[in-house]
This record gives sequence, structure tokens and C-alpha cells, in this order.
Amino acid sequence: MDDIPVPLPSTPTRFMDRFRAFIRARQLAYRTEKTYCLWVREFIRFHGKRHPESMGAVEVNQWLSHLANNRNVAVNTQKTALNGVVFMYHQFLGRELGELQFSRVGTHERGISSPLDMAASGPGF
Repeated sequence: MDDIPVPLPSTPTRFMDRFRAFIRARQLAYRTEKTYCLWVREFIRFHGKRHPESMGAVEVNQWLSHLANNRNVAVNTQKTALNGVVFMYHQFLGRELGELQFSRVGTHERGISSPLDMAASGPGF
């Protein structure tokens, strides 16, 4: 069943367990938890399982460019992925990411804006 939250250890020590516990403590929807965890996990795996605390805006920019240019994900999917990672950095880790610069090959010619145009005013949470 996809709508039953994954049980967490009573004292989470692994990064993703702590992240899930943080999301649940803020009483976000379980669907939001699953989505944010999926994108954070993808972000970590993309960078060779480096810990997010050792990464920053440069790595986020690389990952977003990879999603756009290599995986061809839709702009709204990029926005969702960005929201998950920004939530992790700002809310969970308490770190500012700094300047995020994102470019997508061919998007402006087709009239599609980057997900950072929407994120300029902050993530949607």
C-alpha cells in the first residue's frame, strides 16, 4: 500500500530516516514526504552518495541541469525536484544555498522558463 507511511526507528540515525522524521514532525502530507525523499535520494545518488552537507549550490545546479538536459524531465518536475532539495537545505539542514543558476538547453526558444524563475520568490511550501 502506497499510502501507509514507512515505519521509522525510534531514534533515527541515518540521514534519510532523520529527514523523514523531520518532515513528519512538521505534519506535511505523506505524499510530499515521499516526493521530497525521492528527489533528495536522487540528488545524493547523482553526486556519488556524497553527504548533502558537503555540497551546495554548485552541485544543485549540476543536478538540475542533468535533469533537464540528460533526463529531459518537464519543467514542473524540475520545480518539484528543486523544492524538495531546497526544503532539505533550508529547513532540515538550516543552510542557505546561495545563488542558483539554471539553464535548460532550448527552453527559451520554446517559451519555457526555468524552474528557478518560479523559485526566485522561494519554494512552494
